[in-house]
Amino acid sequence: METVKYETCPRCNSIDVRNNVYIKKGESIRIYVECAKCGGFVARYALTKYTSDKPYESLLQNLRMERFPGSRTVAKTIEEFSTHVSEAFEHVKKLRDTVKEKRKVEEIIVEIEKT
Repeated sequence: METVKYETCPRCNSIDVRNNVYIKKGESIRIYVECAKCGGFVARYALTKYTSDKPYESLLQNLRMERFPGSRTVAKTIEEFSTHVSEAFEHVKKLRDTVKEKRKVEEIIVEIEKT
């Protein structure tokens, strides 16, 4: 199963949101999603990895924590990473525009966990 939906404010139904990135040493990075229209709480996420619009720099940050057998492996990983992030982003946008998901994110998560 695969689906995409906009985050929607439970108060005013706006899809305009702000991501507040909370970073504290020793804890998972958390994103607190705030409605840009009314300021209400929308959602919270915990991250395992972070990739910005500069995938090369993001990958280098991730690579610092891993060991690779040689420079060819690193070069290939960098190329695949940048391509993968761009392709995945385009796929998500196309899916978002074709699938009109009506369920809440929590409902989608529960359904996926059942399968």
